[in-house]
Amino acid sequence: MIETMSTPEGRSAGWTRRTRARWAWVVIGLAACSARTPCGGSSDKGAADKACTDWATHYCNRLESCAPLSLQIGYGELAECIERNKPVCSSVLRAEGTGQTPSRMASCAQAYDTTACEEVVVAKPPSACAVPGSLPVGAPCGDDSQCSAPNGYCRMASDDTCGTCAELGRVGAGCYSDRDCDHGLVCYFTCMAPVAAGAACDGMTRQCPATMICLDYACVAPGASGAACNPRADTCDRDRGLFCDPQVKRCSSYALAAAGAPCGTGTTCRAGGCATNPATQKSTCMANAADGADCDPTAGPFCTGPARCVNGTCKVPDAARCN
Repeated sequence: MIETMSTPEGRSAGWTRRTRARWAWVVIGLAACSARTPCGGSSDKGAADKACTDWATHYCNRLESCAPLSLQIGYGELAECIERNKPVCSSVLRAEGTGQTPSRMASCAQAYDTTACEEVVVAKPPSACAVPGSLPVGAPCGDDSQCSAPNGYCRMASDDTCGTCAELGRVGAGCYSDRDCDHGLVCYFTCMAPVAAGAACDGMTRQCPATMICLDYACVAPGASGAACNPRADTCDRDRGLFCDPQVKRCSSYALAAAGAPCGTGTTCRAGGCATNPATQKSTCMANAADGADCDPTAGPFCTGPARCVNGTCKVPDAARCN
């Protein structure tokens, strides 16, 4: 459920790390007032509005804590993340087949405060948010909470905003991303248990958790701020906005530039992507596209989160329209 255009992500011979979201967009796993009817009276609307504000606030705060660079590139600011995710939550409240109510959103929102960053960065909702809905496997969906199967979720391509109900994969099940696997599992074509910190890894059949890297065949945490590093095999923590500064060979914070400003080594873009002009070979920041505007998931412009590039147009998720 994530768009895979990335922030600068190391791909050197000495270490491996599975593809991460450019920014994380979560299938909320929240609620509706009934299976087929949207929230009706003003009291329901007030409760739903408060629940969605709470959910978006907790989710975006956790995203900022686990992957601040993803939030800055996708949204620009924390407040923008919160405001843009509230309507996504509201659309879930109007979706068919959901199994939760606004009163249960508080538990889901609170769960984000302690959910593992491994799940946040791959856009997997906390297990506390999982409440089965009434739609069977194979039914159109836009949110996990609509699906009735045990371990049900809404399986969705990275370039779409609607999917179909399926079951989270157990060990050995086929998958496209970690979000297709049961909680605690990772994906490399099939769902598997990740190796522990310090254990042997190979980036294929022995995978590290999403927030760790496979360096010299051992699963380790990426470099923290100030850690020694090799610019040719950058092992710094990109989720937390770090890169290997070739001048000092230490993990350092990216500078954030606005649209139109130069970007490249050590500088990335706030609410945008770094684009290179083939003629001049100069790189400048390209602002994220507005909702409904043209987009290109490979070359940019990219969409402002949580919108996704669907058939060349930025489209905001709307679970209520997935039928």
